[in-house]
Amino acid sequence: MPRLNQAQLAPLTEVGVFLGWFGRATPIVHYASALAGPMRRQRFVRDILDKRAHRIQQSRGQPGAGPPIRSDVVAVARDARGRTVATIHLIGADPYSFTAAMLAWAADRAAAKGIRSTGAIGPVEAFGAGDLEDACAEAGFRRY
Repeated sequence: MPRLNQAQLAPLTEVGVFLGWFGRATPIVHYASALAGPMRRQRFVRDILDKRAHRIQQSRGQPGAGPPIRSDVVAVARDARGRTVATIHLIGADPYSFTAAMLAWAADRAAAKGIRSTGAIGPVEAFGAGDLEDACAEAGFRRY
């Protein structure tokens, strides 16, 4: 699959992030999340959420306690008119381990080779699309 080059990524101005854990209900959950703050103030809701979070944390701390975490990522690039110009699908493992690996890679890379620009920049501008894609693959996320 061909890589997007730096010029194709240059006009990127906005990134929207959504979780798709809930299948077809994901859009509903996305909009309902606006209620999370006010609902969390209710003690019974807070207690339920805290118990569920505790069970998840315990299961992740014990090997074999639950199914491994898998991540699916879909990135859709649209032009100023909203037309899709590129779509990329990635699959990977635990997003928390991925985050740690990528932060370590970026720190090592910046220390060893510097970055391509200054100021507030994103990872593509800092390291280049190709090197960033290679680092993501090494950290466990690959195109499919």
